[in-house]
Amino acid sequence: MNSNLVQSAAQRQPRAVSGLAAYKYDSGWVQAVQADTELLFRHGLNAVPSQVLIVFSPNLESSWPLTWLLYFPDNLRRAPVAVDEQTVAITITAAAPLHRGWDDRLGWTNWASGSFRVFASP
Repeated sequence: MNSNLVQSAAQRQPRAVSGLAAYKYDSGWVQAVQADTELLFRHGLNAVPSQVLIVFSPNLESSWPLTWLLYFPDNLRRAPVAVDEQTVAITITAAAPLHRGWDDRLGWTNWASGSFRVFASP
């Protein structure tokens, strides 16, 4: 086995997300796991952002913008993403994956861990 191919997550450097310089706030990558919790991103814009982009990455090598609502079971009546003058909050539940991805060959992949990154502008 080639030892050069082994790389721990701690050594991995997140790739830059290009074309996003216009956003005033960039949270950087924040790790998350599938559990009942809320991630709070304090953007400090002192206004409700008019533009918000949330990106998910399972491995800091590939990423997906969240262009649809995160999946929540019907019995959880709460918004998965909330935005106000100071924060962007992502509610995570143990009952649902952090994110899902479709591959024509493999079908659905459900990720129980990964990282989120939030971009926002007033």
